[in-house]
Amino acid sequence: MPILASLATLPSFLAYFVGALGLVAVFIFVYEKFTPYREFQLISEGNVAAAISLGGAVLGFAMP
Repeated sequence: MPILASLATLPSFLAYFVGALGLVAVFIFVYEKFTPYREFQLISEGNVAAAISLGGAVLGFAMP
């Protein structure tokens, strides 16, 4: 019985999870668009500082 009760909330969880992923994707797009540096290009070139910067920005957005 407890498993069935947990599965009943699965659609709501998936809706919130997909919504959260969508908001993070929009944040990354806006962040990449309005910062003076192309983070993904720098990361692909091996720039660890750019990866940490982007990761920190995403973490700062997601924590609240």
